Amino acid sequence: MFSELVDRCVSIAGRPDQLGNMALIANDVIRQICKKGNWPDDTVEEQIPVPPTGPLIWTPSVGRSRFRREEYIEDATGAEPTAVRPSRRIRDLEFYYYRSGDSFVFHGGRGFIRAYYYAYPPWLQYYPRGRRPSEFDLATQDWTDTTPAALDLVTNWVLERHSSVVEAGVLQRFFAAKQDPRQQLHFSIFTAGLADIQRAEGIEELLGRRRG
Repeated sequence: MFSELVDRCVSIAGRPDQLGNMALIANDVIRQICKKGNWPDDTVEEQIPVPPTGPLIWTPSVGRSRFRREEYIEDATGAEPTAVRPSRRIRDLEFYYYRSGDSFVFHGGRGFIRAYYYAYPPWLQYYPRGRRPSEFDLATQDWTDTTPAALDLVTNWVLERHSSVVEAGVLQRFFAAKQDPRQQLHFSIFTAGLADIQRAEGIEELLGRRRG
Protein backbone atom coordinates (compact mmCIF):
# COMPACT_ATOMS: atom_id res chain seq x y z
CA MET A 1 0.00 0.00 0.00
CA PHE A 2 2.86 2.41 0.75
CA SER A 3 4.65 1.68 -2.51
CA GLU A 4 1.39 1.95 -4.47
CA LEU A 5 0.72 5.36 -2.91
CA VAL A 6 4.20 6.57 -3.87
CA ASP A 7 3.59 5.32 -7.43
CA ARG A 8 0.36 7.34 -7.61
CA CYS A 9 2.04 10.50 -6.37
CA VAL A 10 4.87 10.13 -8.87
CA SER A 11 2.33 9.60 -11.67
CA ILE A 12 0.18 12.61 -10.70
CA ALA A 13 3.23 14.87 -10.42
CA GLY A 14 4.69 13.47 -13.64
CA ARG A 15 8.10 13.16 -11.99
CA PRO A 16 9.42 9.57 -12.01
CA ASP A 17 12.84 10.99 -11.15
CA GLN A 18 11.47 12.05 -7.75
CA LEU A 19 10.39 8.60 -6.54
CA GLY A 20 12.86 8.51 -3.64
CA ASN A 21 11.89 12.02 -2.56
CA MET A 22 8.18 11.11 -2.67
CA ALA A 23 8.80 8.12 -0.40
CA LEU A 24 10.57 10.32 2.16
CA ILE A 25 7.76 12.88 2.09
CA ALA A 26 5.12 10.14 2.47
CA ASN A 27 6.78 8.83 5.62
CA ASP A 28 6.93 12.34 7.03
CA VAL A 29 3.27 13.04 6.23
CA ILE A 30 2.23 9.84 8.03
CA ARG A 31 4.04 11.08 11.13
CA GLN A 32 2.48 14.50 10.76
CA ILE A 33 -0.97 12.88 10.87
CA CYS A 34 0.03 10.88 13.95
CA LYS A 35 1.02 14.12 15.71
CA LYS A 36 -2.44 15.57 15.17
CA GLY A 37 -4.12 13.35 17.74
CA ASN A 38 -3.73 10.76 20.47
CA TRP A 39 -4.74 7.83 18.29
CA PRO A 40 -5.33 4.45 19.98
CA ASP A 41 -3.58 2.73 17.05
CA ASP A 42 -0.34 4.47 18.03
CA THR A 43 -0.27 3.13 21.60
CA VAL A 44 2.08 0.54 23.07
CA GLU A 45 2.04 -1.05 26.53
CA GLU A 46 5.04 -2.70 28.16
CA GLN A 47 5.58 -4.36 31.52
CA ILE A 48 9.07 -4.26 33.01
CA PRO A 49 10.13 -6.13 36.19
CA VAL A 50 11.60 -3.97 38.94
CA PRO A 51 15.07 -5.19 40.01
CA PRO A 52 15.50 -6.12 43.71
CA THR A 53 18.14 -3.42 44.20
CA GLY A 54 19.13 -0.24 42.43
CA PRO A 55 17.22 1.83 39.88
CA LEU A 56 15.38 0.41 36.87
CA ILE A 57 16.72 1.69 33.55
CA TRP A 58 14.26 1.00 30.74
CA THR A 59 14.50 1.73 27.02
CA PRO A 60 11.20 1.47 25.10
CA SER A 61 11.21 -1.46 22.68
CA VAL A 62 10.15 0.76 19.76
CA GLY A 63 13.46 2.61 19.91
CA ARG A 64 14.35 6.29 20.00
CA SER A 65 13.16 7.16 16.49
CA ARG A 66 9.62 5.89 17.09
CA PHE A 67 8.99 6.77 20.72
CA ARG A 68 6.64 9.76 21.04
CA ARG A 69 5.73 10.24 24.71
CA GLU A 70 4.56 8.36 27.79
CA GLU A 71 0.87 8.51 28.67
CA TYR A 72 0.48 6.50 31.90
CA ILE A 73 2.88 4.67 34.20
CA GLU A 74 2.20 2.62 37.34
CA ASP A 75 3.72 -0.20 39.36
CA ALA A 76 2.19 -3.53 40.45
CA THR A 77 0.37 -1.86 43.35
CA GLY A 78 -1.16 0.83 41.14
CA ALA A 79 1.15 3.54 42.48
CA GLU A 80 2.12 6.25 39.97
CA PRO A 81 5.67 7.63 39.89
CA THR A 82 6.32 11.36 39.85
CA ALA A 83 7.90 12.66 36.64
CA VAL A 84 10.91 14.82 37.54
CA ARG A 85 14.16 16.26 36.32
CA PRO A 86 17.12 15.23 38.51
CA SER A 87 17.49 17.82 41.28
CA ARG A 88 17.50 18.12 45.06
CA ARG A 89 13.76 17.51 44.91
CA ILE A 90 14.18 13.76 44.35
CA ARG A 91 15.66 13.35 47.85
CA ASP A 92 12.12 13.71 49.21
CA LEU A 93 10.42 11.32 46.75
CA GLU A 94 10.01 7.57 47.16
CA PHE A 95 8.80 6.74 43.64
CA TYR A 96 9.84 8.84 40.66
CA TYR A 97 11.27 8.66 37.15
CA TYR A 98 13.08 10.83 34.63
CA ARG A 99 14.32 10.65 31.06
CA SER A 100 18.01 10.07 30.35
CA GLY A 101 18.68 10.16 26.63
CA ASP A 102 16.48 7.50 25.05
CA SER A 103 15.96 5.66 28.37
CA PHE A 104 13.82 6.07 31.47
CA VAL A 105 15.28 5.81 34.96
CA PHE A 106 12.89 4.65 37.71
CA HIS A 107 13.57 4.82 41.44
CA GLY A 108 11.12 2.94 43.66
CA GLY A 109 8.15 0.90 42.56
CA ARG A 110 7.08 -2.60 43.43
CA GLY A 111 6.87 -5.79 41.37
CA PHE A 112 6.88 -4.30 37.89
CA ILE A 113 6.46 -1.06 35.98
CA ARG A 114 3.63 -0.90 33.45
CA ALA A 115 4.22 1.81 30.84
CA TYR A 116 1.57 2.91 28.33
CA TYR A 117 2.90 5.25 25.66
CA TYR A 118 2.50 6.62 22.14
CA ALA A 119 4.82 5.61 19.30
CA TYR A 120 5.10 6.56 15.65
CA PRO A 121 4.61 3.87 12.99
CA PRO A 122 7.85 2.44 11.54
CA TRP A 123 9.35 4.17 8.51
CA LEU A 124 8.32 2.35 5.34
CA GLN A 125 10.47 1.48 2.35
CA TYR A 126 9.49 1.72 -1.31
CA TYR A 127 9.46 -1.62 -3.14
CA PRO A 128 9.32 -1.84 -6.97
CA ARG A 129 6.45 -3.70 -8.65
CA GLY A 130 6.94 -7.44 -8.57
CA ARG A 131 9.12 -7.28 -5.45
CA ARG A 132 6.60 -6.09 -2.88
CA PRO A 133 6.29 -8.23 0.29
CA SER A 134 2.49 -7.96 0.16
CA GLU A 135 -0.08 -6.17 -2.00
CA PHE A 136 -3.71 -5.32 -1.33
CA ASP A 137 -6.10 -7.11 -3.71
CA LEU A 138 -9.22 -5.02 -4.31
CA ALA A 139 -11.10 -8.05 -5.66
CA THR A 140 -10.63 -10.12 -2.50
CA GLN A 141 -10.36 -7.14 -0.12
CA ASP A 142 -7.32 -8.78 1.43
CA TRP A 143 -3.55 -8.88 1.24
CA THR A 144 -1.56 -11.32 -0.86
CA ASP A 145 0.52 -12.10 2.24
CA THR A 146 -1.35 -11.61 5.51
CA THR A 147 1.49 -12.39 7.92
CA PRO A 148 2.25 -9.53 10.35
CA ALA A 149 5.89 -9.48 9.29
CA ALA A 150 4.96 -8.84 5.66
CA LEU A 151 2.27 -6.26 6.45
CA ASP A 152 4.60 -4.28 8.71
CA LEU A 153 6.84 -3.72 5.70
CA VAL A 154 4.15 -2.25 3.45
CA THR A 155 1.37 -0.62 5.45
CA ASN A 156 0.09 0.89 8.70
CA TRP A 157 -3.23 2.08 10.10
CA VAL A 158 -2.91 5.56 8.58
CA LEU A 159 -2.46 4.19 5.06
CA GLU A 160 -5.17 1.56 5.42
CA ARG A 161 -7.83 4.02 6.51
CA HIS A 162 -6.66 7.40 5.21
CA SER A 163 -4.46 6.87 2.14
CA SER A 164 -6.15 9.71 0.23
CA VAL A 165 -5.22 12.15 3.00
CA VAL A 166 -1.60 10.95 2.96
CA GLU A 167 -1.57 11.31 -0.85
CA ALA A 168 -2.85 14.89 -0.64
CA GLY A 169 -0.24 15.73 1.99
CA VAL A 170 2.58 14.32 -0.12
CA LEU A 171 1.52 16.20 -3.25
CA GLN A 172 1.01 19.43 -1.33
CA ARG A 173 4.51 19.22 0.14
CA PHE A 174 6.06 18.31 -3.20
CA PHE A 175 4.30 21.01 -5.22
CA ALA A 176 4.95 23.66 -2.54
CA ALA A 177 8.68 22.93 -2.72
CA LYS A 178 8.53 23.39 -6.50
CA GLN A 179 6.41 26.57 -6.19
CA ASP A 180 3.75 24.83 -8.24
CA PRO A 181 0.26 26.41 -7.84
CA ARG A 182 -1.27 22.92 -7.67
CA GLN A 183 -0.13 22.81 -4.05
CA GLN A 184 -3.15 24.95 -3.04
CA LEU A 185 -5.66 22.31 -4.14
CA HIS A 186 -3.86 19.50 -2.33
CA PHE A 187 -3.38 21.66 0.76
CA SER A 188 -7.15 22.14 0.96
CA ILE A 189 -7.78 18.39 0.53
CA PHE A 190 -5.17 17.54 3.16
CA THR A 191 -6.49 20.05 5.70
CA ALA A 192 -10.07 18.84 5.26
CA GLY A 193 -8.86 15.24 5.52
CA LEU A 194 -7.15 15.89 8.86
CA ALA A 195 -10.40 17.32 10.24
CA ASP A 196 -12.29 14.26 8.98
CA ILE A 197 -9.84 11.91 10.73
CA GLN A 198 -10.31 13.76 14.00
CA ARG A 199 -14.09 13.59 13.73
CA ALA A 200 -14.06 9.93 12.74
CA GLU A 201 -11.42 8.58 15.13
CA GLY A 202 -10.77 11.13 17.86
CA ILE A 203 -11.62 9.72 21.28
CA GLU A 204 -11.23 12.85 23.45
CA GLU A 205 -14.98 13.38 23.74
CA LEU A 206 -15.55 9.71 24.55
CA LEU A 207 -12.91 9.75 27.27
CA GLY A 208 -14.42 12.88 28.77
CA ARG A 209 -17.98 11.63 29.09
CA ARG A 210 -17.47 7.99 30.12
CA ARG A 211 -16.69 7.40 33.76
CA GLY A 212 -16.21 4.25 35.79
